[in-house]
Amino acid sequence: MNDSEKMVNLCRTAGVLTARQRDRLLKLLSFLPFLADLSMSCVELSARDEEDRLIILAEFAPQTAYLPQEVFCGAGSIFSRQEKLLAARTIEQARPFSGRQEWSIGHFLPLETLPLFWEKRAYAALSFIFSGDEKDQRRVFGSVLSAALASFHTLLPAFYARLEKDEGVIIASREQRIIYANFTARHLCKMMGIENLFGLRLFDKKFRNPLLKEVRRHDEPSRRELYFQGGMVLSWQQFSLSEAGNEQFFIVRLKDLTFLREQEKKEQIQAAVLKETHHRVKNNLQLVAGLLRLQARRSADEKVKMALGKSVERIYSIASSHALLLENGGNLKTDELVERLSFYAAQAFLPEDFELNLLTTSTDLGNLAAGSLSLALNELMTNSMRHGFWGQKKGTIAFSAQWRGDICYFEYYDDGCGLKESLDKKKSLGMSLIRTLIVDDLGGKISMVGNNGIHVYMAIPRKKGDDNARAHCR
Repeated sequence: MNDSEKMVNLCRTAGVLTARQRDRLLKLLSFLPFLADLSMSCVELSARDEEDRLIILAEFAPQTAYLPQEVFCGAGSIFSRQEKLLAARTIEQARPFSGRQEWSIGHFLPLETLPLFWEKRAYAALSFIFSGDEKDQRRVFGSVLSAALASFHTLLPAFYARLEKDEGVIIASREQRIIYANFTARHLCKMMGIENLFGLRLFDKKFRNPLLKEVRRHDEPSRRELYFQGGMVLSWQQFSLSEAGNEQFFIVRLKDLTFLREQEKKEQIQAAVLKETHHRVKNNLQLVAGLLRLQARRSADEKVKMALGKSVERIYSIASSHALLLENGGNLKTDELVERLSFYAAQAFLPEDFELNLLTTSTDLGNLAAGSLSLALNELMTNSMRHGFWGQKKGTIAFSAQWRGDICYFEYYDDGCGLKESLDKKKSLGMSLIRTLIVDDLGGKISMVGNNGIHVYMAIPRKKGDDNARAHCR
């Protein structure tokens, strides 16, 4: 049961709330976690039940501060009026209160309450149990929280997403003078060369002096990325809190994006290098294949021509995998690989009127030993078309792949004449090459059944560092 469903049930238990009041609280529910993070306090939403007791409808802990576990009572908890006296008075007298809450014997934490109104009458209360006893913090947040509640329905959801632990917060007055900054914001500003934030305006030139450039996000109009001297990159998201149509406070969310942007830059460079590598490998392989073809044409020995022809086919299969990696940004997909390899093999070994049926899944393999896997698959296809479909007018080749953890399981099948010998006894260069590639090069396992066509089962572990390989079968 999620928070909304739980609160609806609790509201019905309370009994004194109308349907419209419940709807109003449900809309507010998505805003309360942000208020907990912003104020670094435990937020309790409470209402009276028919017996004049206080029932906790929702409770949210901050992600930005630590509070003792004993502070939290949990949604659904019911208290007498005396136990939650300030919350009860807030509803009865329709005004905020300040005080303290005892969370263990002799230990207290600051408490602020705010009433929630419906048709000028208080029907519920918000209690903020603060993590520290800083008077400035309580003074600032008392006014800010009131303005936030008045304007939350006009804010975009991106503004009140939960604050992360490494996110800075700056609060400025209506004149845009900074009146509060959390530790992270102060630390980030010190890195910009600003020692004291308080009293500065948000548009002060001190924020601009070390600035190299500013980039606005098209998907998030309110967010800017600020690039500073020394390489630091900050995300700056600013919005206002209004009451009665007048801006009362400005909230700035700051986050250090330096490491993230550096990683993205490294990944872009690595991707460019990898792309160039695949491009050069593909071109070099095609050059080698061309030289072998030229040599085969000049040879008078048919056995030499056949041997060189097979070598050319194998080289082209490896070149095809690098071409696909180049086209797909370093990711290899089974359906594209099978279609590419089958096209070249069919041209070489099947008559024009042969009806070939290809069945394959679409599975992302990352760059899972692209060359070795392509060469092994090419050998299987060549064997199927050259020997398995001999004398047939049509045939089927099926290839599937599925990830289970860090191992990819492959199955290859054709409905040709099958094999007379097992894989262990087969002495051809092609079968020896397949076993060498799968077992020795890739560290995998392979088994084969040669009756009623051929079934080949392979299991290949993912290479370390290949985080792009994931299964997405259609």
